[in-house]
Amino acid sequence: MLAYLDCFSGVSGNMLLGALLDAGYPEECLRKTLTALPLDGVAVRIDRRSFQGFAATQVVVTTQESGHHGHSHSHRHLNDIASILFESELPELIQQRALAVFTRLAEAEAAVHGTSVEAI
Repeated sequence: MLAYLDCFSGVSGNMLLGALLDAGYPEECLRKTLTALPLDGVAVRIDRRSFQGFAATQVVVTTQESGHHGHSHSHRHLNDIASILFESELPELIQQRALAVFTRLAEAEAAVHGTSVEAI
């Protein structure tokens, strides 16, 4: 499957996950992928909802750090994310592609905020 995203004003992680589930990505695959990461206390809640007359899937990911409502979280730098990916049980190709995506995001964030990739 190939998807094109037109995120002219950005996209949040939970919005993207909900859209992928609505497009047919299996919920069990999402859950299996998250359990392959070396992260403790991660919980995923998936709700089918209606927002202003539109059906949508809401995905809420919480960690022990974020608590029940997900408002507080620790900040991870690109090297932290790379460590999580390479210590995971995900296939090597997926690890490499995920790191490429996170690297590109860090580059874009660094450019927008006038800082270095390492500081993102």
